Amino acid sequence: VGDGKALVIGQRVHPRDLYARMLEEAEEDDDEDNRTWWHEVYPAVLSGDLLSDPDDQIKLLWPEPRRGTQNPLRWLKAQRRRLGLAQFQTYFQQMPPAEGAAMVRESWIMECLDHDRGLGQPVNDHVLTKTRVISVDPSPSRYAGIVVCDVSFQDLAAPHFQFLDIRREFDIGTDGLLSVLMDLQMRYHATCLVVEMNSLKLIQRDAVWDALRALFRYVVKHDPTMKSKEHRELGFWTMQSAWEFGRIRLPYKDEAAQEASNILIREALGQLPTDDCLHAAWFIHYNQGSLRYYSPEAFDEPYAAPKGMGWGPAFGKKEKVLVA
Repeated sequence: VGDGKALVIGQRVHPRDLYARMLEEAEEDDDEDNRTWWHEVYPAVLSGDLLSDPDDQIKLLWPEPRRGTQNPLRWLKAQRRRLGLAQFQTYFQQMPPAEGAAMVRESWIMECLDHDRGLGQPVNDHVLTKTRVISVDPSPSRYAGIVVCDVSFQDLAAPHFQFLDIRREFDIGTDGLLSVLMDLQMRYHATCLVVEMNSLKLIQRDAVWDALRALFRYVVKHDPTMKSKEHRELGFWTMQSAWEFGRIRLPYKDEAAQEASNILIREALGQLPTDDCLHAAWFIHYNQGSLRYYSPEAFDEPYAAPKGMGWGPAFGKKEKVLVA
């Protein structure tokens, strides 16, 4: 007010955040001496590359030990690996990527392909804490994206997403969608079904839903409010580190596996007009924290399932409390 001044302090979070809008206002000012806003940037890493340069060539803004970490350099390296390039550049360097930039790089995707694994084949990594999920972004009147994925918690902070099957169905109707889900469940015996809440309200009205629901131990209702449906690019952004560091695994052994995996790949690269399968994958990524408690390891004394059913509704329902 009047001759007063306003000071806004914070970090960048995405290309269209508050600071982007303030910078746009500043760029519109013709008078350099009386600009609306002046922008001061303090990146965490002043020089050097955290993943490739020797420690003595990396200069930090705050190299001294601080509360919560005795080794800031080691901590920042861990954050770089956890977040991936784009998110680290945004949150720690105050340099979000240009609006509309690709979510993933083709070179990252090449490291996510399992050339020895066909469609439906699981990754043999001997990890006990693993949850099999079917996730669906349903649209009975348009495209519906469905993915089958093993969430492998070999690292609780950064699980691996091992896809077994990817489907992109067009205009199949509610009955057709439920039939596809039924067929997938009978083949893969997933523990959880993850489905968008708004669409769930529609398909729940169908009589087939009751039979389908009985095949899953859990149904996770993904609430799109204030999440990816409203801020799609930001939701997909959070998956970048999984792509960059190969925590997304795609079957690519033969033509059938390549055709299925290429749906998700092309959506991630922005080469398809739809993103339904990518949304279904994002639902799993967003709910990964709760999915850890739905793995077979999280239950005591499971009963024997019917032959051919795998880990399914015939197992015991006694839960073990896990302390994270």
